[in-house]
Amino acid sequence: MIQSKPAATSVQTQREQARVLLDSLESACRECERIPSESGSARRDLFKKVTGHSSLENAIDATRRAIEAYDRMLEKATAAPSPAPTIRVTATGVPSVL
Repeated sequence: MIQSKPAATSVQTQREQARVLLDSLESACRECERIPSESGSARRDLFKKVTGHSSLENAIDATRRAIEAYDRMLEKATAAPSPAPTIRVTATGVPSVL
């Protein structure tokens, strides 16, 4: 959990950088898909042929997951803290959480 405002600001900055990276990767992927159709020759992506996904597609998926993780971290940072549990000791001396 993010403990301080500077840490939350740092996470927000990293999230914004990841968003810029994602936009760049998506643009590069569109460009790669457009180029073969313009040249008339089919470029073969051997990595995609073997794995089913191009390296750009893998990078896009990883960047989206990173952004989702940043969003969860920021959500936890802005959420109200949960109250501490109440502990009492029974007559027999055994602690009990309420």
